[in-house]
Amino acid sequence: ANKTVLSLVATFLPWASADTFAFLLSVIAVYLWRTSTRGQVAPLAISALCIATSLSLYQSFICTYIVLVFLISIKDLVDRESIREVFSRGLRAVLALVIGCCIYLALLIIVPIATNTELAQGGYNNITNISSNDESWGRRLYQTLREIFIAFFSAENIPSVWDPRLIVATNIIVTIATLTLFVILSIKRRLSPQVFVTIIIFALCSVFFANLVRLINQTTHDLMHYAFWLLYLIPILFLAAFSDDKETSPLSRSTAQYRPALTASSAIAATCIILITFNNIQASNTVLLDRTIRYSATQSLVTEILTRIDELPGYIEGETKVAFVGNLDGQLLPPASVTTSSSLTGQKQTGEAYTGYRYLQIMINDLMLRKTSILSESQASQLGKTDMVMALPTWPNSGSVQLIDGVVVVRFS
Repeated sequence: ANKTVLSLVATFLPWASADTFAFLLSVIAVYLWRTSTRGQVAPLAISALCIATSLSLYQSFICTYIVLVFLISIKDLVDRESIREVFSRGLRAVLALVIGCCIYLALLIIVPIATNTELAQGGYNNITNISSNDESWGRRLYQTLREIFIAFFSAENIPSVWDPRLIVATNIIVTIATLTLFVILSIKRRLSPQVFVTIIIFALCSVFFANLVRLINQTTHDLMHYAFWLLYLIPILFLAAFSDDKETSPLSRSTAQYRPALTASSAIAATCIILITFNNIQASNTVLLDRTIRYSATQSLVTEILTRIDELPGYIEGETKVAFVGNLDGQLLPPASVTTSSSLTGQKQTGEAYTGYRYLQIMINDLMLRKTSILSESQASQLGKTDMVMALPTWPNSGSVQLIDGVVVVRFS
């Protein structure tokens, strides 16, 4: 029940494959942990390697691993496994996680030394934020929980093909139905107070750890919130428990006194999950269209720019420096289809090309594989303040691309 299939937040669609692979590795790590038995070393070792690789690709998917471990532990407790056995198995999951993190941290030390490079400093999703983030821990904890609450219960932050308030109301109903199912299940299976409290603690932990990366970073975005949507599995776990157990089934005689509440809660929870899933699929398709148009528009724009650069006398690709000066936003109008969908769904994306300096560099060097030597954004900014550059016409007018003092300058605004 995820509102994206990673295409929602992959700035360029080729990135989605790496993000999806990181997600897959985190799920494989959980599978290896859950299917291993006490004393088996190989599955946990491979699980740790999967965790380390997932972290190397995209750190935020560590939340997927942690949340799934908690959800599986809840299922085991509901299925009447002993607390001791669940905690014993959970410790093996923690061990795999710690080993995986240690491998990842070791690589962060070894690889920069071996390749003579430095780790990028700062940024919204960077390992160095562990030490550079100056927020108090109290504020970090508050924001971690606040962002989760907003993701489910703030109409302004929920992409939806319908009125977002409907999704907020649906989430509230799902929460109430889930609590009702849990209470009835606890009574019918005669769960001990210790197990009852442990399940509640695990559920709260799964909610908190779904946004674990917020403890490190001052800002996060949708891709870092992927584990949020795994929380919809909680009511499904309870529904599955009822369907697997004839004694607690809504049709069982032993549930006669709870039958109205049980039947209503089951039907409501299932209907709401289906509604949310259907909404998320439609929202994902709309944003996928948006991403596809953005990518195509940016590629077309960059191709036109590179053609103008290649035609300049004296320009040698890979040797002559190139600088983009000014703001390119607004060169391409948002497509009518995406604009209409945006107004209907609440999406703020407009379908315009990615025109920021960093996006142009990525498109040219990483996606189009051109050898164009591009100055840094700060160098281009300083160059843009000179009188000679400020006198140039703006793109796409004739003369907006000029060779000045050995540097090709493309003036946008």
